Amino acid sequence: MMDPEFRLDLFTYTGEKFAEISDFLELAATTVVNTPGVLKAVLPGNHAALANLQNNSQVELFYKYSGGVWTRFFGGIYRAQDQKQPNEPYFTLTAKGYLWLLSTRIVAYAANVANKSYFSAVKAETIMKTLVTYNLTASATTANGRVRNGTNWPATLISVALDAAGGTTQDWYCAQEVVLDSLEKLAKIAGGDFDLVKTAANTFEFRFYAGQVGTNRTSSITFSLGHGNMGNPNYSYDRTREATVGIVGGQGEDSSREFAVRTGVDYSSANDIEIFVPATDVAAGNTAGLNTAGDSVLEEKRSKEVFSFDVIQTKNSRFGADYFLGDLVTAINPYTKASVTQKVVSASLSILKSGEGNFSVEMATP
Repeated sequence: MMDPEFRLDLFTYTGEKFAEISDFLELAATTVVNTPGVLKAVLPGNHAALANLQNNSQVELFYKYSGGVWTRFFGGIYRAQDQKQPNEPYFTLTAKGYLWLLSTRIVAYAANVANKSYFSAVKAETIMKTLVTYNLTASATTANGRVRNGTNWPATLISVALDAAGGTTQDWYCAQEVVLDSLEKLAKIAGGDFDLVKTAANTFEFRFYAGQVGTNRTSSITFSLGHGNMGNPNYSYDRTREATVGIVGGQGEDSSREFAVRTGVDYSSANDIEIFVPATDVAAGNTAGLNTAGDSVLEEKRSKEVFSFDVIQTKNSRFGADYFLGDLVTAINPYTKASVTQKVVSASLSILKSGEGNFSVEMATP
């Protein structure tokens, strides 16, 4: 199997490309579902392209398999540099994935402002798109109730796709949280993924993907020892931190405090393990909000069944050609013999000076 070719493209902060680089000394990049990835590239300190590098330049890494087309693996914003001269000068640039832009604003509204910092029985897609709209677009204004206008860069670049009201129904409290942090937490229970998609040289659209950002390839891509694309399989089942009953404490004091009791999906009379869930941020009288807080903690406290393995690139199962970030695939657990659905949650790429590159992939049970 031939290694793919690689290319690093550099752009001004307004999106005009000024360099295509293949002579980097080394490079490492990671992309992650619902989280900004990171790229670090080491260049000769006298590289001509560095003269045009500027704050918030766009940085994109592409790959191409033999007979294929150039495909972007990573896109992000230049945020750091490190220059050293042990023998010869070299320059290390660091870029954060485009989703990093969503970390430049907080939910700058007072607590319990309906449909701004607090949402009651609202679809996850609607919550996410509302948070981005009123904190990271032209609508991030004091006229809309925000503490300050947030319409400077990067809000000038960002729009939001039409809301299809997808995902799960949630109660959500997020006043003063970093927008990206709130989105990442919500994504764990949202019934879908999100992304910030580059639509033109210097514009980005926030999107929600019901189910998952990738494609369901469970019927066409299988990982197993027999296929030669699975290595070092590991299986564990851990119930040491399990809780199945959540006693949720809301507002009020002593005997007047509000409580809700929730049971997890694994609760039974023979599996009755309590945990206290503080939820004083939930408005008084909002029983649904207390229930959501309890359910969220119980989901985190479920027994942990973990199946992991090293993904081996083969001719018939190549990352970036046969399957992609966010896809669902099938894996055969050699210990239980069960066929399980796995999600491609992150991918990393390391490239040496020789041009040889290696993909590594992380999967998780969705």
